[in-house]
Amino acid sequence: MLTGTASLSAQAYTITVGAGGADRTGSNGVGNNGQNSTFAGSGFTTLTAIGGGGGAGANRQNGIAGGSGGAASWNDTSIGVGGSGTAGQGNDGGGGQTPNANQGGCGGGGAGAAGGPMVYLGSGTNYDGGDGGDGLEWPAGSGTYYAGGGGGTRGGTGADGVGGLGGGGDAKSPGTTNTGGGGGGKLNDTYDCAGGSGIVIVRYLL
Repeated sequence: MLTGTASLSAQAYTITVGAGGADRTGSNGVGNNGQNSTFAGSGFTTLTAIGGGGGAGANRQNGIAGGSGGAASWNDTSIGVGGSGTAGQGNDGGGGQTPNANQGGCGGGGAGAAGGPMVYLGSGTNYDGGDGGDGLEWPAGSGTYYAGGGGGTRGGTGADGVGGLGGGGDAKSPGTTNTGGGGGGKLNDTYDCAGGSGIVIVRYLL
């Protein structure tokens, strides 16, 4: 998520709304990064909100870097690391789950907070999925949030993670369109967990 002000001249500007990251394919596939959203014009420095990072797959323990970072997943032998967020735009994906968890996933990063880790429930492979990081409210006081992270899937008898404020999808759910919200994690190909598309908002004084 990128906000700011600028002085503009009277001309045509090109606005691109980035698509949400496509859902992974196959049980071990890795999530795809979302596309960038941009605002560009002649003699004007292009503004670019970077698409969110894809989440880890079952055989890849680390999330992918992006505007906000993608979540880490379980791995049998080592601790997963969330993908890095971009300074000034988003936060890291969740990571740091206990080794040998063998189940579930962490939460994706949001514009306002990092994604949450998996939470071990004290027995077997039972874990709560990590919650997605909250996005940011804009305009201030409006109650409208953008760029929330997606929630991670549970392990065993644990609870699925919930998406962050700003369109982040709960586990096994997609992100909300035109919010930049991340898609939730999933255990198999039964669910559509693509990221939500972005949005570009222009406000100006008459």
